[in-house]
Amino acid sequence: MPPKKKKSKAKAQRRERGMESSTPAGSENNNTLMHEEYEELTVTLNSLKRRVEQLRRENALLQNEADRIRQENQEYRDYMKIKIKKRQDAIVTLNNQHQREMQNIQEKREEVLEKYEDEAREIKHQIQVKEKKLAVLKLEIADLEDVKHLRQQQLSHIAELEMEIAAMVSSHSKSLQGLKADAVAQKKQHEAQAQQKVRHLSQEAPRDAVRCLKALTTKVFEENQNLREELHLLFQRARELHDQQIALKRKQQRLLAEKEHVRMFRSVLPEIKRGAAYGADS
Repeated sequence: MPPKKKKSKAKAQRRERGMESSTPAGSENNNTLMHEEYEELTVTLNSLKRRVEQLRRENALLQNEADRIRQENQEYRDYMKIKIKKRQDAIVTLNNQHQREMQNIQEKREEVLEKYEDEAREIKHQIQVKEKKLAVLKLEIADLEDVKHLRQQQLSHIAELEMEIAAMVSSHSKSLQGLKADAVAQKKQHEAQAQQKVRHLSQEAPRDAVRCLKALTTKVFEENQNLREELHLLFQRARELHDQQIALKRKQQRLLAEKEHVRMFRSVLPEIKRGAAYGADS
């Protein structure tokens, strides 16, 4: 802008001086003015050249800056493309991994559900078995009541037999004592008879008494032996019934424990079913 102002002023001066150049003195002044104008133009040209050089350098700097910015933009675009590609690959990888995890979870869920169903079937089977055992136990308990009643009857019969044995032994003892007393009385009574009759009687009576006593003793011994055998059998039967009662009590306790286990299992079975249903819903 300043050179333009100088140029306008120079033109005005030339016009003024041109009007004076029609004279010889004006011609010399005109040369001087032209020289001055030339110098001014030279200065202006040099200034413009410097300005052009400055602008050229600035343009080069701006061009370099623009190239640098374009290169940085290109590098940034390449970087963003690589980053976006990596993110897309990561997303695809995560998606595939998620799909595999979901598939694994689904397979595990099916395995757990199948396991729960198998356990539920097994538990149901065990419950049915326990219920059957419980029914059998009830029958055995009823039979045990019959056994208890039979044992009471047998104990009563044993007591009666013992009383009968005691009475029979006492009766046999009294009978034996009575026989002995009768023999002595008969012996004394017949001592007054004739010597021959006494001798005869003294020979026959002891043999009859001995035979009778032996027969009676044998009979009493056999009866006592039979009673002992019967009593032994009754005691043995009572012992067997007692052992059977103990075995039944143990079995009853075991079945009661199993029944308690079944009851506890039934109490937790709804929770197991709810867990299985929850797993199926999830």
